[in-house]
Amino acid sequence: MYIRLKKVKKGKGSVYEYAHLVEGVWKKRKQIKEEIQGPKFRRFNNSTHKYIRFLGRVYHFEEDLMRGDQDLKDFENLIKNLSVKELYYILIGNILLSRGFIKKENAFFNGDFSVDLNSFTIRRLDQEVVLKLLKRGGYLCKYSLEELFKVDRVNNREEGLFFMKKLKMVGIELNANLFFILVSKLLKESNKPEN
Repeated sequence: MYIRLKKVKKGKGSVYEYAHLVEGVWKKRKQIKEEIQGPKFRRFNNSTHKYIRFLGRVYHFEEDLMRGDQDLKDFENLIKNLSVKELYYILIGNILLSRGFIKKENAFFNGDFSVDLNSFTIRRLDQEVVLKLLKRGGYLCKYSLEELFKVDRVNNREEGLFFMKKLKMVGIELNANLFFILVSKLLKESNKPEN
């Protein structure tokens, strides 16, 4: 499943973007018998989109280069002392701070927008919304946060790639060294015996 944007034109020409959760479904094409003259269907499959649910209106937030990176200066020591969920809170919080949000208690605020990482709610006034944090991908919404917080261990390469996709989905971009340090922490977590 992935997030797809749709533009909707309303009223006097205003264009709004809305995010939907969709799933790619593969279907086989019908094949025409060989005896028929004229155009024929090729023998390959095609994909259609299955609508799952509406996520909310999309709002774009550009990075402010003067802010952010307060907690990431000594990332390696930070990782050793914190749990995986606490790391997610810091990484997402750092991104929100770099986009002009202000932290108050356990939530982040920017004008009418509020992000509560404990309840995974992203709102503008009383409506759930989606924050687009990167040029490509980076959709911060309830669904993407829930998917990221499900990942607390990495056992193999495929799970590492899955984890990288979840980070990008939320809007976390780490360079190769920081990503390696984070995955090493998750590998250590997966090698610990469960209680």
